[in-house]
Amino acid sequence: MREPANVKSTAREEQPPSLVALGGFSFVRLLQLGGIRGQPVAAEKAADELARYLDMKEVDLVLFDAALLPSLPADLRQRAFQNPRPHVVAVGGRWNEILRNRIRQVAGADLLLPQGEK
Repeated sequence: MREPANVKSTAREEQPPSLVALGGFSFVRLLQLGGIRGQPVAAEKAADELARYLDMKEVDLVLFDAALLPSLPADLRQRAFQNPRPHVVAVGGRWNEILRNRIRQVAGADLLLPQGEK
């Protein structure tokens, strides 16, 4: 049953998760066009920026440019990909196939199958 329009709901409205893209200019620009907050960063600054986002409570998901993974120190890479929050997802290169396989395992279907392929 719907509440009358003049009655305010007491249920807390959920905020959408905060998404952040971190990577090279072309990587971030494409995601910004899709409405995601992004931070273009050079490889030598990637570790500092990622560490900053990992400490932000309002960030739920970091889309990280896989091309910058080699520039991360091992301890930061471990912290980024093993902590429960925020989630860090590497995007690009072979990581796209890894992500596609993980989604297939969880969903039971290949949701990222390019159109026209079967």
